[in-house]
This record gives sequence, C-alpha cells and structure tokens, in this order.
Amino acid sequence: MKFSAFLLVGIFVLFGCHDETGIMEKENTPALFSTWNWEISTGGIAGISYTPESTGDQIKIEFSPDFLYREYVNGKLVFETEFRITRAESIFQTEPAWVIKYNDRSVNQSYKIRDNNSLTLFDEVYDGFVHEYKKFPH
Repeated sequence: MKFSAFLLVGIFVLFGCHDETGIMEKENTPALFSTWNWEISTGGIAGISYTPESTGDQIKIEFSPDFLYREYVNGKLVFETEFRITRAESIFQTEPAWVIKYNDRSVNQSYKIRDNNSLTLFDEVYDGFVHEYKKFPH
C-alpha cells in the first residue's frame, strides 16, 4: 500500500511540474526577441490615447533571448526584469493566448506580432491599455 501511495505521488510530481519558460509560441517568440519603439497606447476607463508627441517621451522596450525585459525612456534604462511566456486565459479572446508574465510587474500582457515588424501588447486587466510598437531598426 505504501509503495502505491509513493508511486502515485511520484507520478503527480513528474507530470504536474513544468518549466513555463519552455512553453512558448514557436513561431512568434523569436520575433518578440527584439527592440521595439513605442508608437501609441490607448485605453483606461476614459479611452485615453498617449503618443510620444503627446507625452514628450521616446520609449524603447527590449525582449532579449535570455528572458530579460528592459524599458528605456528618452534613452535611459528605467526598468528591467525577467519574464516568461506561457499559454494563459486572456480577457481579450476566448481561446488561451500567449501571455508575457513579468517577475517584477503585476500586470501580465498578451501579445500579437504582425509582419514581424509590429508588436501589440494587451494589458491583461480591465481598463488596461493596448500598446503599439514598431521594431527598432538595427
């Protein structure tokens, strides 16, 4: 009886654990690993829009292949954290979405990449923002 209980616990541990950084979108994830220039953010309860022109800030974000996220405002690094990508429920669609989970940020973001050149980040909170970026020229 003891052996059966240990075997059952072992099976749950073996199949119940997984490394979420390994659960990634095979096609879009490499495209995410880049530097992106902010174009516009829209949302909030009032549906406000912000742009570099309206704020006076040039924002650049970077998703590196070693799973570090960096955010620069006017050329200065202002935020850095690790992240992982996983399938999760989204408030924006009925199917599970690819979601970026940041270690040091409370809001997760789902994302879409179009033409390998445009990135949209969706704050996974009600009254959150949708952020549009263009790939930074290398």
